[in-house]
Amino acid sequence: MVDHDSRLDRAGELAAVRRRFAARRVALVVASENLDLTSKTGRVLAHVKALINEEARLETARLSREGLISRFLAGWHVGGQQYGYRMIPVWPDDVPVERRERANRIGTRIEIHPEEAEWVRWMYGRYAEGWGLARIAGELNRRTAQPRIASAWGTSSVRLVLTQTRYRGEWVWNRSEVTLVPDDELTARQAARAARGKPVRRRLAKPDGEHVRMQHEDLRIVSDALWFDVQARLERAGRGPRAGRRSSAPLAGLIRCRCGGAIVRITNVPPTGAVLGCGRRRRAGSAVCDNARMRGERFVVAALIERVEQDLLAPAALETVARTFAARSRGAARNDPGEAARQRQRLQEAEQRARRLADAIAKGAAFESVVEALAATQSEIDEVRRRLSVLEGPVVPRGRSMIGIGAVLERGRAALEDLRAGGTRSIGALHRLLERVTVVPAGDDWSAGWALEISYRVSELVTAEPAEPKRT
Repeated sequence: MVDHDSRLDRAGELAAVRRRFAARRVALVVASENLDLTSKTGRVLAHVKALINEEARLETARLSREGLISRFLAGWHVGGQQYGYRMIPVWPDDVPVERRERANRIGTRIEIHPEEAEWVRWMYGRYAEGWGLARIAGELNRRTAQPRIASAWGTSSVRLVLTQTRYRGEWVWNRSEVTLVPDDELTARQAARAARGKPVRRRLAKPDGEHVRMQHEDLRIVSDALWFDVQARLERAGRGPRAGRRSSAPLAGLIRCRCGGAIVRITNVPPTGAVLGCGRRRRAGSAVCDNARMRGERFVVAALIERVEQDLLAPAALETVARTFAARSRGAARNDPGEAARQRQRLQEAEQRARRLADAIAKGAAFESVVEALAATQSEIDEVRRRLSVLEGPVVPRGRSMIGIGAVLERGRAALEDLRAGGTRSIGALHRLLERVTVVPAGDDWSAGWALEISYRVSELVTAEPAEPKRT
């Protein structure tokens, strides 16, 4: 039961919602109209109501957008965080200070933040002088200039500041919009999210003709000459938007530094090959990470392969996996003594339901819905009996879980062979095998070298006790 049908859907899918309820023989009642949408009358009205609700949603969105445009053109703040500026709430003059709250304020004005504006001018000036993005970010972190949202400056946040038109007084609104992703474009993960009832949205850029622009000279931080000089250098350096591409590095996205940054290629000079280091330090400087440089990539690959083969893929390790799986399966069956009783009760109820459905079919009620219900009940009986055999009978580690673990290990073995040959095609299998690979100092600091801490996704099956991260 719902108060109003618009609570169920406003995107024209009310008829599909009604069909899902009707297929499960569940009434869907709209309380405000005392209408069952799963009835014959409700089936007809669901299509009409879906159209009305969608049009109402679109009209509400249009009015909200027009209201925001009006406030933007009037100079009010309409959302978002802008480094270099601060928001000043405004109330009517006749409202005393002690009664001022969000509900009775007129709006929010924008003004320049003096300290942050100085850092904006400093960034523009340094980049125009020839500094790189990483050098600027490192110097900002060293001088403890706090960004607005992130914990430290990086090349991406510096680039964002250097490309904003608002710092030359030109404010732009309505550049993009958020829309639902069509069903035929959903990835597997997005489809799973949508199946749980959570909408999947994406942000799309709008054409220039729909942008709303206002010039606010009182909010200018840098001059036009300096701003255009910076844009020209950014264009020469190819710092514009870049399409994503698959990395050719064999360890891409697999190993992280202890500071949280990804381990990336710092240099790639033949014949010594690539040298790895912390990508966060590379972008934000030594103030955020003290891991200056690791050894060559081939040494890191060799150390990783040796550790994984020793920990998981050796014959003795595989025997331990099977033995521990069996022991823990038996332990799980004994941990909850009431689970077997609950399953027996569930089995009894399902068998009674199956007998009633079979009797109904024998008496002539062989409708399609009754036959489907009997088949579903029989599947439930088989599943409950299988679970009871695990809980009450001897445990043999040949179930689906053990087969899945073996498949993961086998794919990991193939991925290691591919990695040893310098390939990257099987990197996904390593991600499914390795939960976390972290680079840490071998001693008290990095002067003693580096080590790998590895946590496996199947580590709970390798030893009887939870495995601690190991080093190599």
